[in-house]
Amino acid sequence: MSVQQKDNSINLNIVITSDTHGFHRFVSIPQCDILIHCGDFTNNGDEKSVRNFGKWLNKQKAKHKIVVLGNNEREMNAHLPESEKWLTEECENIHLLLNTSVVIENIVFYGSLFKFRKPVHLDINENQVLVCVSHEPPYDIMDTMVVDHWTFNWKTFKGGNHKINSFVNSFHPKLVAFGHCHNCYGIITIKDTIYANASFVTEFGIPYKAPLQLTFDGTNFFYK
Repeated sequence: MSVQQKDNSINLNIVITSDTHGFHRFVSIPQCDILIHCGDFTNNGDEKSVRNFGKWLNKQKAKHKIVVLGNNEREMNAHLPESEKWLTEECENIHLLLNTSVVIENIVFYGSLFKFRKPVHLDINENQVLVCVSHEPPYDIMDTMVVDHWTFNWKTFKGGNHKINSFVNSFHPKLVAFGHCHNCYGIITIKDTIYANASFVTEFGIPYKAPLQLTFDGTNFFYK
């Protein structure tokens, strides 16, 4: 087994948010190297809402901006690939990942559409690390949801996706970033993988949760 060599020249600040649902202007994004949004940045994905988000995203002080689509980006999803320009025309340094990957420094970011699609192959060399960006959580990891909070039906169920668990088992990412389940905000570590649920709004759609902040030293991720 090859040993990954630490690149001492790399020291990246990474900020993650998700599920802003049109409240993105209430999010305070610190200056960072990489900003990740895990989807549901609108409530229906219409062009006006998407472009509004793109204009806001363009103003954020991040060198790279990674975005995936959530289940609420319905209209944008329905008009792909033409609708990609709704974001890319508004934000210059954006990486919109639609079952695709991008390499930044020595990190390979794989981002999937909703629902999650596991790639057949990922080209990762021994000095690179992998990050999975999705809207959904893995099954049974920070994925508790309620049936209908508006009618006070507090029966819970698991909203995660087994395909993400399979992705983790196959490709061993060091970080899995997601949202979707609004009441499971936070960061946990299981074995060698960090799981970050960055949902911004509460179960009732109230915006108040801070973006999650991590650092990357060329080999590992650390969270504050």
